[in-house]
Amino acid sequence: MGHLSCPVCGGENVIAVSKRTYRCNSCDSVFSWKEEKSRIKSTADIYSQSIESVLEISGITDGEELCGTGVIISRGYVMTNYHIIGKGLPEKDGVKNFCDMIIAGRRPQNLLFKADPVYSDPLLDLALLHCGDTVGAKPLKLSGCAIKTGEKICVIGNGKGEGLSIVDGIISDTQREIGHRRLVMISAPVTMGYSGGPVFNQFGEFIGVVTGGREDATAMNYAIPAAVIRKFISDAKKFNVGLEI
Repeated sequence: MGHLSCPVCGGENVIAVSKRTYRCNSCDSVFSWKEEKSRIKSTADIYSQSIESVLEISGITDGEELCGTGVIISRGYVMTNYHIIGKGLPEKDGVKNFCDMIIAGRRPQNLLFKADPVYSDPLLDLALLHCGDTVGAKPLKLSGCAIKTGEKICVIGNGKGEGLSIVDGIISDTQREIGHRRLVMISAPVTMGYSGGPVFNQFGEFIGVVTGGREDATAMNYAIPAAVIRKFISDAKKFNVGLEI
């Protein structure tokens, strides 16, 4: 039970109410959990099992070219950072905003997929895109496990817009307040373009999304934790955008 946290709010004040059923005393959510022995995976294994669920993103927002990373989280739906796609306005000053995507591993074929913003939360720096061409791709499933300071992690991202790659590091702090935002500090040396990229723990579980870092310190970077992402997804569902999670 020490490794178990609420999949809705991320709280660790969880009690068992029946066999494999638990209640969170923080948000009153009830959920089931099957204990499984996790196996530590190599960075290479994590990359190979996840790469087809991660996308390169390029776009133009307010006339500025941007690059980033997207994560397939449901059939035809991709999550990324809000700061990558902006407000997704149809047109501003004659410049149309858009996002073109290339599925990892298929870059030599130059397959571009149009994606349309359908929901966003600027305060959380999260945005949801609809991309029908990704319906057949396997989505990444958010982990409900607690994270620990010092735990090994790795990140997949579109560094400098040059294509997907993977870097590793540790969780430097599980509770870091940056501008009134609850974030996770990581040491993985992510650069511009890794924003929106998935963070994995040593078991290959999807535990967060990169949101930025300090320009004056290569090992002080930040990720949005799974609990915050779950709330974002829950709010998106209220707008009937078709999420199936």
